Amino acid sequence: NEGDVVFISQVMYTDKDSLLFDSRKMDKSQGPYAVKIGKPLYAGDMFDAIKMMNVGDSMTFCLNAKEMWDKAYKQPLPAWMDSTSYLKYSIKVDSVYGKDKVAESEKQQEEMMKKRMAMQEEMMKKMQESQNQQAPPAPKNPGK
Repeated sequence: NEGDVVFISQVMYTDKDSLLFDSRKMDKSQGPYAVKIGKPLYAGDMFDAIKMMNVGDSMTFCLNAKEMWDKAYKQPLPAWMDSTSYLKYSIKVDSVYGKDKVAESEKQQEEMMKKRMAMQEEMMKKMQESQNQQAPPAPKNPGK
């Protein structure tokens, strides 16, 4: 669903089976690759495919490379591809955070950030007060 965050394992190949991307080879501490489902960028894009999947599902599908570069990336097709090239995706859905859980998590992160900012401001204020108390008084008549 739109607004959900889907955690996937994703492998992307060219139509000639050259590996372009493999999320399973990324830093394992990062966990599965997170994709926030938004409005489709064009009919039949990756979001449309992922929306058909459930946790535990795997799917392999192809997308026209030129259409993807034009409509999703808004860049010219790389020189090593032609207008008939396609990209082959193999995706497995590991888990899904519904948009309600995503909103709750974002709110918690925002609250934590506000607390951190307040703590940093308080620390800076105390440091400044401490420095002001330790500073010797400025001479009243310098040079006389």
